[in-house]
Amino acid sequence: MLWRLWSFVSGLPIGAFAALATSPDAATATTRLPWGAAAGGLLVVVATALLARRRDDESDRGRHLVAAASAGWLAVPAGVAWWLGFAPGPASWLGGCVVVLGIALWRGSRAIGPAGGPLRQVLLATGWVAVGSLAALAIGTATAAARGARVLPAPPSLAGERSDPAAPTGTESLPSCVPRSRVVRTLLDSGAHPSLSADGRFVWFDAPAAGDAVRRQIHRFARTSGSVECWTCGEPGNNVRPQAGDRGLALVFESDRAASWLHPDDSEIFLLGTDRHEPSRQLTFHRGPDEWPRLGPDARLVLWSRRELGRYQVMSARLRSDHGELRLDSADVLATGGAEWIAPLGWAPAANLLVLGHGNPFAPLTGLAVDLATGVVSPLGEDLTASAAFTADGAWLAFATTRGRHWAGALPKQLGFVLGRWARPPARNQPLLRGTGVRIGPTAQPAAAAALELPGELMEWGAPTGISLGPDARWLVLGQRRTAGGRSDERLVEISWTCDETAFARSRETKR
Repeated sequence: MLWRLWSFVSGLPIGAFAALATSPDAATATTRLPWGAAAGGLLVVVATALLARRRDDESDRGRHLVAAASAGWLAVPAGVAWWLGFAPGPASWLGGCVVVLGIALWRGSRAIGPAGGPLRQVLLATGWVAVGSLAALAIGTATAAARGARVLPAPPSLAGERSDPAAPTGTESLPSCVPRSRVVRTLLDSGAHPSLSADGRFVWFDAPAAGDAVRRQIHRFARTSGSVECWTCGEPGNNVRPQAGDRGLALVFESDRAASWLHPDDSEIFLLGTDRHEPSRQLTFHRGPDEWPRLGPDARLVLWSRRELGRYQVMSARLRSDHGELRLDSADVLATGGAEWIAPLGWAPAANLLVLGHGNPFAPLTGLAVDLATGVVSPLGEDLTASAAFTADGAWLAFATTRGRHWAGALPKQLGFVLGRWARPPARNQPLLRGTGVRIGPTAQPAAAAALELPGELMEWGAPTGISLGPDARWLVLGQRRTAGGRSDERLVEISWTCDETAFARSRETKR
């Protein structure tokens, strides 16, 4: 009787995995889970009972089959790998577990000699879980890294696509010497991920909403009056990382309102109007993370990061109107991170320049500036935080730099495809990095961006949460976050700069 009980217990993980992997949503999974687990246990009991009837003189046949049934515990690491989004997908993970269990039972039905007792069965089950965990990580890493990290040619919908913003045709030239901050003022003592409107009048950001300190919402700050309005209050989920379009008529953001215990990292991209309070519109409908959106030109195209087939990729898609509803066309892949995490940090449609960051999301990122027209890739260093900004006409670029702080940042960047899932929840409210730096330069030479001299207090106050460059390339808004007194503090600061020497060059000439 004891061997039948252990066979039943060993079949529970496979049945539970099958129930979860075939459930369309969390509510269905909750209903199916106990029944699926029980069905798996019964199937393994039946299989071992049938094999135990083999006619021979082996007295320990049942015990050998019980030991073989311990292979059913392989479904535990396989199920976790599926839950984490590892490739090659639920059918392959589940099928592999069934095949291994079948082989183990077949061999157990032919084993001879002493079979051992309950301790051996427990050790075998533990071994299957341990070996399966290592195998799942190795398979997930190999699958994600199979084609490596690479930037793909821009699709026809994106290559050569330029905006025609209402901003002036030329911005003020940047200093040729090292610029020094002149004025640093705190705009707000809360908020993260700032994004300036095209005319510089408003700052969009996310922050905990009044009366709801847990969920973050999109807010708008008026620089002239100092008033703050919540734009997504009343909408579900954490709504974060707003990015305003180059016309100032719309912005995109990401939300975890579709997340559940079955798919806790499910996030989607939403579109929001900026002229009046209206419900946001969902643009993506993909199970898994869709994050770090960028909008342009003229709100016609959207870029974002997505985990697909076990790896993170940078996607692009065109917005279109379908019977009065805004929808995204089929998405194209612009870049893949391989085994690393990757996301678009900034995009200047007018200059056809895209800034990417890849690596370990708990650590400073490796930055790349990609000319979408020519495919030329310029390195930007290995100390970037996940934010970059351009002027509306694409003439100038600014990005924030930082240093490592979190212990997970010491893990290999080739585990970025795993760590991306775990970095996002704490990154909403906690600093994962430390120290702030800013570099500024023309888009024609992104790798030559010069460091902005900042006051020591600002550099050491905390880590950057975002950066947005003013229309005339003479000031910017920076978000920072730190841990103080056991809690996280945030702020938005405005920085302007000056320099004794100047280089006069029109932005259009720079871009040529």
